[in-house]
Amino acid sequence: MKKVALCSVVLSSLVAAAGVPRVASVTSEQNADTRRVTVVYTIADEPGIVTPSVQTNNGTAWIDVDNAYVNHLAGDINKFVAVGAHTFTWRPDKSWPDIQIADSSFRI
Repeated sequence: MKKVALCSVVLSSLVAAAGVPRVASVTSEQNADTRRVTVVYTIADEPGIVTPSVQTNNGTAWIDVDNAYVNHLAGDINKFVAVGAHTFTWRPDKSWPDIQIADSSFRI
């Protein structure tokens, strides 16, 4: 029993001492013809698992887009990534076909 408790304390200490991944920058752009959104981001400090969060602006406030509409993703997303610059794409025309995203009306 003592060995289990000691291992648990050591592991907790190691996790607490580890750095935290940080997104240092994010830019996104949508191609008007294909509607493909390209996102470029930089992870700083520590590697980590990157998942997207998309918001749209209704003119008065930013509103979260339901994750059901945030699929058809490719590239460095929904997986463990190293420190540095990365890119992924999102095809909202495939996952949200009846909605056209206007310029500057979304953020990731």
